[in-house]
Order: sequence, then structure tokens, then C-alpha cells
Amino acid sequence: MRRRSELHDALAAGDRGRVLVLLRDGADIEEHNGHGWTPLMAASLHGQVDLARILLDHGADLYAVNREGKSAIHYAAMRGGADAVRLLVRLGADVNAQDTFGGYAPLHLAAAHCNRELVLNTCSVLLATGADLNARTQWGTTPLWSATVVGRSELVDFLLRHGAELDARDTQGRTPLMFVAKLGMFYPMVEQLLARGADVNAQDAEGRTALMYAALYVRPKLMDILIGGGADLDRQDVHGRTALMYAAGEAPPMSEIGMLGREASTRDVGAGTASWNPEKKAARLARAYHGRAEAVRHLRERGADSEQRDAEGRTALDVALANARAVGDDNAEVVEALRDGGH
Repeated sequence: MRRRSELHDALAAGDRGRVLVLLRDGADIEEHNGHGWTPLMAASLHGQVDLARILLDHGADLYAVNREGKSAIHYAAMRGGADAVRLLVRLGADVNAQDTFGGYAPLHLAAAHCNRELVLNTCSVLLATGADLNARTQWGTTPLWSATVVGRSELVDFLLRHGAELDARDTQGRTPLMFVAKLGMFYPMVEQLLARGADVNAQDAEGRTALMYAALYVRPKLMDILIGGGADLDRQDVHGRTALMYAAGEAPPMSEIGMLGREASTRDVGAGTASWNPEKKAARLARAYHGRAEAVRHLRERGADSEQRDAEGRTALDVALANARAVGDDNAEVVEALRDGGH
């Protein structure tokens, strides 16, 4: 059950008079509620600038952090708006403070969570007061990443105009374009990033490109967008695999299937996975192969070279045959698509 206090209740109600009475009577100004917020964090989150000022005037700790290492400035950036951020920064809040949940700075949190009506002004104030436009989380992601994975096109343009690194790489060498392609959401965002000059053939630490991710997760429409943007159909990863080989049967690891939404959500970073069972494994494997023949035909029709070989000397057909032996009929249509030339 969530802990409640009279002070937190008064703040939630926006009752200025009650807040003043409680503070005069000795209410604990640093008491954490059930969310782990101090009164100042709560007021900052809800943009209650007048109440936040009262709390600070009565000695609230501007630098207090909760179990995620977030302080009032993080919550002001998330939801409180420009005025709340401005107040805290003027009193000494560190605009580049990183939490312990993943190394998120206020600008990351504003980009991902701030109300759409407030986000541009909030980010403007953060940048004007010294926020690092290309601050990195522990995964190497920047505020631009935060904006792209939630589909905020206007904010992406805003950040790029201010000098955000378009092809900033995370700790796995992925760019925002690759990651959006992997998630399979926000196709207009892919087009926007390409229009702004994103490197469509950038390769991650494993040599994978955005097109390889689109092929791996069977997204023909996305493949067309990337090919139209100049994607190299025959580029190879560090193992010599091409997009066609990924489409031919290099299914995503079971640990990845069904978890892409989690990877985009800061709330679920580090969360445990559900218990495994054979039925779930079979169902996920079937979904992993669903539509692969269409993806193979798609790439063949657009000129992908089916005779290229990977580091083990295998062609796309060899890959498909190996997977057919492993999964049976689920991959038979892919084999046929490669044998008949994709027609």
C-alpha cells in the first residue's frame, strides 16, 4: 500500500494554505511518498511552481534523490514544464545530473516523457541553461534517441537544429535509425531521419545495417523505405551475412522476440522475462518465420544477390535449407522462394 502524508495530500490537492500550515507545524519536508518522491519532487513533476518555491523557502533539499537517483530537476523535466525547470536551475539544480536508473539526464527524460504541449519549451530551457545535447546514458543513447523511439518528429527536428548528433551510436554501435528499424514502429520517423541525412548504411558492432534489422524482423514496407533511401542490398555483416540471408531464415534469438517494446521502455530495462515453455517457444518461432518468403521475394525483386556467401561459405539458400531442417515446414516456402528465383 502506498504511504500517504498530509503534506503530500495537500500538494496533490494544490492547497497552498494547507501546505503552509503543515510546514509551520513541522511536517517532514523530505518524507517520501509511495512513489519514492519527496514533496519537492512531486511539486516539480506536476509543475506546481508556487508550491515548489514554498517548499524550497522552507528548506526542501534541492538535491535529494530517490531510489532511482532522480532529483527534483529530473521530475520537472519529465512533466513539470519550463517554469519548474527554470526555478530549480536558478537555485542551483544540476541540469546534467544523471540518475542511477540508467544514467538518464533531465534532457533524456524531457524528450521521452514531457507532455507534447510542454516539451519544446522545456527542452529549450534545459539547453539554454547548459544541458548537454548529446549526453549519454549507460547504454550510450542520447536525447535524440529518446525522441526517436517515441516518435516525436517535431522534437527530433528541434534537437537536430540545435546540433544533436544524427548518427549517435549506443554501446552496441547502433544508430537511432537502426534502432527504429529494429523496433518496427514509426515508419515516418525512418523517413524523417533519412531526409535529414542519417547514414542508411551505418553498421553496428556486429556489422548489421538498418536494412538487415528490417529483413530480420520481416518488414517489407520498411525495407522499401530504406532501399529508397540508398540502402546497400548486398552489404555484409561481420559474419558475411546479407539482408537476404537474414530474411532467409536467420530468425531473431528467442530472447529478443516479443521483447522489442521492452527495449524501448526505460521502465522495463532489466526486468525479468516470463517463464519459458515449449508451446510459447513454438508459437514465437512460428511468428519469427511468418512472412519470410515475402521478404525474400521482396529483396530478390529489388536486386539482392542470392549468390553471395557468408564467412562459412553459405548462400541465402544454404541458410534457408539449414533452417528448414531445424524448423521443418515453417521455412519451406522461403526455400522455394530462393529456388525459383523469387518469382
